[in-house]
Amino acid sequence: MNAQIKAIIGTARPNFLILTPACLSIGIAAAARHSTLDMGLVALVLIAGLLAHISVNMLNEYHDFRSGLDLNTQRTPFSGGSGSLPAIPGAANKVLYIALGTLTVTTAIGLYLISLRGSELIYLGLAGILVVLAYTPVLNKYPFACLVSAGFGFGPVMILGTEIALSGETSVLTLVASLVPFFLVNNLLLLNQFPDIEADKAAGRNHLLIAYGPKTGAIVYLLFNVAMLIAFALTLYFIEASWQWVLLLPVTFASIKISRDVVANHSDVGKLLGSMGPNVGLTLISPLLVSLAIVTA
Repeated sequence: MNAQIKAIIGTARPNFLILTPACLSIGIAAAARHSTLDMGLVALVLIAGLLAHISVNMLNEYHDFRSGLDLNTQRTPFSGGSGSLPAIPGAANKVLYIALGTLTVTTAIGLYLISLRGSELIYLGLAGILVVLAYTPVLNKYPFACLVSAGFGFGPVMILGTEIALSGETSVLTLVASLVPFFLVNNLLLLNQFPDIEADKAAGRNHLLIAYGPKTGAIVYLLFNVAMLIAFALTLYFIEASWQWVLLLPVTFASIKISRDVVANHSDVGKLLGSMGPNVGLTLISPLLVSLAIVTA
């Protein structure tokens, strides 16, 4: 494969794109409670979500390369960027054009869905576009906005939008269920920022760890996991779960273990690296378990 093409594909971070269908599964499961699913629309929603995810990944890689951040990060399997553009700088402009192109296609699909379901989708769509475009160059300069914007995009925006697109309806159940990936995705990015605090600061970022320190970040990580468990439990309550309560157990055990390790090792990046893989697993599996609970209730 041509080195430049390989670099462009690398900036999309293919290994992380599985997060999109995992989160969208909640919206799909919720929509199935209202009506029979149109599988063509399901495929269209999945394509739109994946293209939006690709766009935000590529824009992040482009901006981090242009700012020089990619040259100073401590790259890990879960953080620090793909390293594609520092290796092949000539691919940078193409990555930008493709990122904007995928966002344009996402917007076109969104306009089609709005024509089917009405104006309710407009506000969610605009919020999603704003997060994609502003995440790296703007939102990373404000601690609270940086902390919650990714979870907002992968949680309420994607999940409520999916339910409306597929069924024309939404519900309090879906809003509560969407808080599970909201808190998990926020924690995913928060934990992945620990190795790059100094590099991020030098590049002009001002996220939570820079503004308030690693100890505060670890406490927020713990609190977000507690909030996630509450949202999962409330979802089970709203669907009048029976055996589905069992699905909460592995999520509870895993989140307690990881949270304990993050709080204990907040000042030791080397030890925190061991929590990143399990944290990714928790973030991917939990929405799927929520979806399973909704579908089978």
